[in-house]
Amino acid sequence: MGWRKVGGEMARTAEVHAEGAYGLAFSSTTPSTKWLYQTVAVDGGAYYELRAQGWKSDPGAAGVFLRLSWYESDDGSGEAIASVDSTEALEADWPGFRPLTTGPAQAPAEARTVKVRLMLRPASGAAASAYFDAASFVRTGPPSGPTAAPRDAAAVEPVANPEQEPIATASAVLAAASTPQGLANVRAVPRQEPRSPAGGGRSYGWLALLAAGVPAAALVFAAGYETGRRLAGKDEGRL
Repeated sequence: MGWRKVGGEMARTAEVHAEGAYGLAFSSTTPSTKWLYQTVAVDGGAYYELRAQGWKSDPGAAGVFLRLSWYESDDGSGEAIASVDSTEALEADWPGFRPLTTGPAQAPAEARTVKVRLMLRPASGAAASAYFDAASFVRTGPPSGPTAAPRDAAAVEPVANPEQEPIATASAVLAAASTPQGLANVRAVPRQEPRSPAGGGRSYGWLALLAAGVPAAALVFAAGYETGRRLAGKDEGRL
């Protein structure tokens, strides 16, 4: 099982990517906030971090960001007991990928699963688009030193978007080998110049999209992970 979506349209694209052959294109034609997500098992009280590369160069997109929503259920069903957003949201346009992270976020003691979300907040009901690549969800330690805290999702505008639509994704783009924790590692790549969606610019390779087979310290979404077998048939509209 790969990514699923709530609202909007998702497709892989060879025109915009951080590294490798493809990135993820996500588009909207309604004013509601939309997201892509996967459900992953977690240990209550442990610290986790969601990272991804985001591309926002469309004025129709008001914000592009990440979100972690924690659940007491084993399959991500029911209402989220807490949510945190990435430390920053991409709100200014820029023709290239930029890093997003939640920073170390502690799962509530009662949490058993988390939905990792790639978020798109449209400016209106007009067409809007964004791109994502190199997404990873890793178990980590508590924050040390002066680091930016994740934004509390409760402080962000509520999302009213009850529809849930599964998306089948190519294994070469989004799938990864199953592991007990459902997390894995992503290789860092030297920064290069961005390439425009039209394909006329230079390549912008930062991180590989769900790359595998690198140092064992971090873990990637497992497409076949056991909690993904029973994804909720209907995602809540509550964040």
